[in-house]
Amino acid sequence: MSFNTSTSLRTQHDFTAKLEVARWIACALWLVYFTVGLPGNLLILFVYRAKRFRTTTHVFIGGLAVADLLTCLLRLADAVAMASVRRYLDYDRQSAVNFLSRGFMYTTALLTTAIALDRFDAVCRSLCRSITLRRAKIGTVACFAVGFIGILPEAGHKIHEGLQGEVTSDTFFIRSVVKFIPVSLYILSLFAVAIFYGIIFRFVRKRGRIVAMLREASTHRGEHAESELTAGSNSLEVAFVVSSARAVPSTMSQQSPSQDERGGEGSSIRPNPPQAASSRVTTRPHPTNSQSRTTKMLFIATFLFFVLWFPNIYLKFYALGSLFKDFSKSSDHANVVAALLVLKDIVYFNSVINAFVYSIANKRFRVECQILIRRMRARL
Repeated sequence: MSFNTSTSLRTQHDFTAKLEVARWIACALWLVYFTVGLPGNLLILFVYRAKRFRTTTHVFIGGLAVADLLTCLLRLADAVAMASVRRYLDYDRQSAVNFLSRGFMYTTALLTTAIALDRFDAVCRSLCRSITLRRAKIGTVACFAVGFIGILPEAGHKIHEGLQGEVTSDTFFIRSVVKFIPVSLYILSLFAVAIFYGIIFRFVRKRGRIVAMLREASTHRGEHAESELTAGSNSLEVAFVVSSARAVPSTMSQQSPSQDERGGEGSSIRPNPPQAASSRVTTRPHPTNSQSRTTKMLFIATFLFFVLWFPNIYLKFYALGSLFKDFSKSSDHANVVAALLVLKDIVYFNSVINAFVYSIANKRFRVECQILIRRMRARL
């Protein structure tokens, strides 16, 4: 009996020790999210607040930066709360800070889908857009409102436990709702984003082929016009020489050299060559090049968003919202639990990477950031 008791205590100690390691790793990650994400998202807001950047796309990007900024602030509050408890098991995983963090996480998923819809409207429907600046602002506010609807079942269950004064075991319905909301949001958003960006890139590819064909046709027309002008100039030379030979009398050998020189100057007159050059169509940069660059930038950010979301969605299937009930009885699963606890917080890395993606993929954003930083240094 004493042997079984000592073994159980040793198992519980090993499990608690592994959780303590996961606790401080998660706390360090949250501090990094706050330290890097706060200035990065503030930089995005300051850059896109300029008057020349006020478009529907920048409204959605600004809304996404606000959600990421608030998430970074909540990560700081969570890090302070985790560091203040004596052990990881004393940390309240169902606190108001966690609920708000999940709400902003759902909001970013909706805003990512809205950005994909805006890109589709801007690229494929550029002549007859349906998303105006006012609708973009309303849509951004709606994403914030709808995003927090996903936390209502969890928050309602937590309030019900508080009113009863006891912690009840989660029923299958509650665990199913907790799992279904983020999973359904992830699947629907990923499906919608894949459709929108698929249509966009297919449209851009077709448009590129049409533009290339038009440029090639215009080049052929320009070369044909130039050859016609060259042939016309040669025929004019021949006609001019023949007419000059008929008009000159037989005593041409007795003319002064000055007349020969003047005749030579007259015979050398040709049509103006710049006319042939002007017949060619000058190729200028396509007006939608900036749209293509912006679309690629936002596509990269969206792709990384769904990649970093995947571990959290996998855990919803794997653990059904509870990581302790199935593994706390065995020390063999302590490493698995500790790894999963750290891995599920990778989703908050989405609140940090957008500033880096915009700087790498968008030259204009990078230049504006440099100008803004120089101004701040000058003021300081």
